[in-house]
Amino acid sequence: MSKGLNKAILLLFAVLLILMVIPSSFAADDSTIGSDSGDIIEIAQPSTSDALQTSDDNTLVNYEANTLSDSDNSLADSDDDSLANSENLTLGDGEENYIYVSTTGSDTTGTGTQDNPYGSLYKAINASIANDVIIMQEGYYLESISEGQSYTYTNYYTVSHNITIRGEGDVTLDLNKNTGFIYTSSSYYTTTVENIKIVNGTGSRGIYNYGGDVILNNVTFQSWNTTTSSGFIYTMHNVFINNSRFIDIAVSSGPILNLGTSSNSTVSNSVFINCSATYLFRHIYNPYATSNENGSCVANNNYWGTNDNPENLLANVTYDNWVILSIDGAEDCEVGDQLTIKAALSKVTDGIIVTDLETPLDYEFDISAVIGNLNQSTSSSANPATYTATAEGDETITVSANGLTLASESFSVSLVIPGAIYVNAATGSDDNDGSKDAPYASITKALEQNAALGGSKLLHSLSSKPFRKKT
Repeated sequence: MSKGLNKAILLLFAVLLILMVIPSSFAADDSTIGSDSGDIIEIAQPSTSDALQTSDDNTLVNYEANTLSDSDNSLADSDDDSLANSENLTLGDGEENYIYVSTTGSDTTGTGTQDNPYGSLYKAINASIANDVIIMQEGYYLESISEGQSYTYTNYYTVSHNITIRGEGDVTLDLNKNTGFIYTSSSYYTTTVENIKIVNGTGSRGIYNYGGDVILNNVTFQSWNTTTSSGFIYTMHNVFINNSRFIDIAVSSGPILNLGTSSNSTVSNSVFINCSATYLFRHIYNPYATSNENGSCVANNNYWGTNDNPENLLANVTYDNWVILSIDGAEDCEVGDQLTIKAALSKVTDGIIVTDLETPLDYEFDISAVIGNLNQSTSSSANPATYTATAEGDETITVSANGLTLASESFSVSLVIPGAIYVNAATGSDDNDGSKDAPYASITKALEQNAALGGSKLLHSLSSKPFRKKT
């Protein structure tokens, strides 16, 4: 071959060799991307259509575009740019939004903040959005609702989203015999009411739960008159009542709690006193329990205004026990003694066994005495009264609520006679020493002892039974 041809062949061979070597230099693994000098090689991301590719072994390879990995290129935890530990990161903190109401607030100039509260629950509900918590600060609120206002339904506070209404301190809402309380307008919302006393309501119902869940915790309803056959609380869905009180509730044609078709409800640790429910004379009526497997009500640890079995007050309701009222501390004493008297809802029974409640129910009863003195006119487990025996005789402590007598306890108050010889024909013994704590049983023994002591002692009977002569 000519020299020219040989040179052409060598040149072609060199070009082919170069074309083979250059692509192989880009086959390094991922760890070689970049350089020690900090240079960055930008590699284009595949399109979404290339996200799922078939590998050589026909398995699917999932490519997650734009994923932040734990590689050297992840977000650094620097002082300036870190998102993980930023003090200014507030998204997702889960804090509740509070709306404040005060007796000194204003519905006109108030903004619902703690420093500038509204003046009524009326305004706060109207201004609320989903998941708001309305804080009613301590005080007495007198409110009236007129039919046709934007957030009311036939004179109710209408609720159409998740909301909590919470009293702070001693809060009373007086409805001025003008309206009911809550109307819930959807099955998708929960209305929670806590720590509030609601009085002087009227209208067709106290609560009309059209479909959502209603939670009542430490709520008192007192002095209500309702006019519908649906009951004081009518619920199409769930109601959960705990540690609440229903006092002087008059329903002209219906029960206190009327459960609808899909109600799975509970009533616990609550007090019902002087409630006149005319429909079958029931406090709770569950008409669908036998025909609808979704309707149920469990009611335990409640005081129903009587120590008797509440079976006649509950229709199709499951209960294992009920709370009974006791008058603790009323016992025989002497003139001048002081007794601690508790009108207590501290015991529970199943009709056979009486046991102590772990936490007594909270209710302040009226209390009175016949001959002794009481330091206060009310009594409860947490706030007992002090009784002072001022005269000898048969004493009776009476416990009532708003004029309705609920229980009474009698005991004897005896006169302390220094040096007297005591006789108790019912419980004494002639082997005793004749003191008040250990009286004789017979007058014969007492007279013998008196003669032995000079005949100047006074003989005092501790029993209503007549003296008996020793034989």
